[in-house]
Amino acid sequence: MRHSSQNGSISIETALVLPFLVAVVISVSEAATMLHTYFTVQEAARVAARDAIRTGSVSNVESLVNSITQELPPSNLQVFKSIDSVAKTATVEVRYAYQPNAGSGALLEALNNGPFTLASKVVMPLQ
Repeated sequence: MRHSSQNGSISIETALVLPFLVAVVISVSEAATMLHTYFTVQEAARVAARDAIRTGSVSNVESLVNSITQELPPSNLQVFKSIDSVAKTATVEVRYAYQPNAGSGALLEALNNGPFTLASKVVMPLQ
């Protein structure tokens, strides 16, 4: 049989541990979302750079990036593209201003000294 003091200590322990567990679950979920978003940005830059070296033009780069990143808000997306004929390379850089889901945007901005940007730059040699 449990004493009432044990029931009280269990309640106090639960009240102390539960916020920590909730914070861990939210943090893991946010990290997974951020990682997925980064991989999407990275894949968009890679595919667009491949197309640029295949065609020798960067005219189709933005439409390719937009089709791959269609789940992301286009207003937060920036695409930089160029072909260097001297170095014979095609460069595609995709930047995304990440917006946290869990309301931790202020914390991320404070840690990063401004908005948190996910970026991927791919440089490929022209063939």
